[in-house]
Amino acid sequence: MATEKEIGQYTARWYYNKHYGRIGIRETDGTWHGFSVDDPQEFAVIVDLLRNEKPIFHKETGENHIGTYNEEVGEEET
Repeated sequence: MATEKEIGQYTARWYYNKHYGRIGIRETDGTWHGFSVDDPQEFAVIVDLLRNEKPIFHKETGENHIGTYNEEVGEEET
């Protein structure tokens, strides 16, 4: 069973001549994962999550996902 791991850093690049993006995430244990995103809107949503949410987690399973965990409603980021 895969566990969620906190993300400590990320990189993001959009290749506008080729119309796709690459996102890299480094979990706090030092593990790096990279993936491509073909949809500009999806790319923007992922980067927005990475930029604005804390803590944020990655879970690598059949369906990879990035997200927050048990956030309070109306919580303001500091």
